[in-house]
Amino acid sequence: METNHKYHLKTGTDGEAQLDNLDRIFGKASREFLNHIGLSKGMSVLDVGCGIGNLTCWLAEQVGSNGRVVGVDNDERQLEVARNRAQARRLSNIVFCKKDAHHLTDMNHEFDMAYCRWLLIHVRNPSVVVDNMANTLRSGGILACEVGNSFSSFYYPTFPLYIKLQDKIAELLKKSGCDLDIAMNIFKICKGLQHFSFNAKMSQEIIYNLDEAKAFTRNYCLVLDSMKDAFLENNIMSEKEIVEIREALLSDRINRNTVIFLTRMTQVWCVKS
Repeated sequence: METNHKYHLKTGTDGEAQLDNLDRIFGKASREFLNHIGLSKGMSVLDVGCGIGNLTCWLAEQVGSNGRVVGVDNDERQLEVARNRAQARRLSNIVFCKKDAHHLTDMNHEFDMAYCRWLLIHVRNPSVVVDNMANTLRSGGILACEVGNSFSSFYYPTFPLYIKLQDKIAELLKKSGCDLDIAMNIFKICKGLQHFSFNAKMSQEIIYNLDEAKAFTRNYCLVLDSMKDAFLENNIMSEKEIVEIREALLSDRINRNTVIFLTRMTQVWCVKS
């Protein structure tokens, strides 16, 4: 993941469970989006901020042996996990390399698709990253970005401590220089690209199955655990508050009546003329 200052979530094998859960929750919508905008056999695809390679490996399977996928990330621990996963799935059409998303000029005009998910909230200059991704594309290439609308998820019935956790995460991210409005700003950024057509839609999944609701809630325990030190160091939450929220997330208040509206995703794609 390309970061502004400090990426507060765990990476590599330490963060594997949290990222797997994230993909389990949002992966179906991402895969449907990519298929919808034209992912096909034989394509050359760049996955920017690929993390541990959940989507990257799937992309490699979709483009087939005549296609290729390059995953880039600036965290070697993430890339190590990604390489091991690709090897376990015997994917020979995939390469992972350490690279800053702000510096992709050596890849100009190489790809049929350049994609990122959850990346742009963490980079120091989203406009530069989007420009760089656009420049990696050949004529007819597709730039695709998925961006979460910050803290648009909620529980019904209302879960006050979940709302508190979201507010505290927002405070921490803001202190780190993250653009919490990137899901809206992405429209201006992408519509400003020269020689690209612009398209956008939104996706919001709903969880109403008890097991899935519990899994989503457990994932926030992993997020809380990852960010614990940062919350304490920045005086955003006390140890007591963290324990209180964690116990609430694991409590029996998540039941058959619980409905969770997941983070609303802005899905943007631009085609190069």
